[in-house]
Amino acid sequence: MTTQQKIKNYRQSMLFLSAGYVIGVMAAAVAGHSKTLSPLTIYIAAIIPTLFIFAILWVQWKFVKSLDEYLRAIHTEAMIIGSMISIAVAGSWGLPEMLADVPHLPVFYVMPLYYLAFAVSITVLKKRAKITGCI
Repeated sequence: MTTQQKIKNYRQSMLFLSAGYVIGVMAAAVAGHSKTLSPLTIYIAAIIPTLFIFAILWVQWKFVKSLDEYLRAIHTEAMIIGSMISIAVAGSWGLPEMLADVPHLPVFYVMPLYYLAFAVSITVLKKRAKITGCI
């Protein structure tokens, strides 16, 4: 399989799984606000999006492993930058949240923050390496 085919498969899988995650989160939110559903049903609805998270991480892992060394290095560096930014924000917000009167930041937002930081960093790294196309 060529790199372009791998990229196409990766993008399609990520699009499908991300849509499933968003739909799952919306369904869980609706279930959580329902007055007629049992607590067990609400817990199950809240767990469904996590299945999509695991699938997203698995697809990303398989994709990175399938790349050549140069593209793998760029992708991995972007993943590390995304992780560093997410950890820094989550870690630096936690203490003021506990000790000062700053608003609560739900841990739910760490994953979107990671993927936003990942997207920005991979775009910058690709531009710096003069790589065209999407990885």
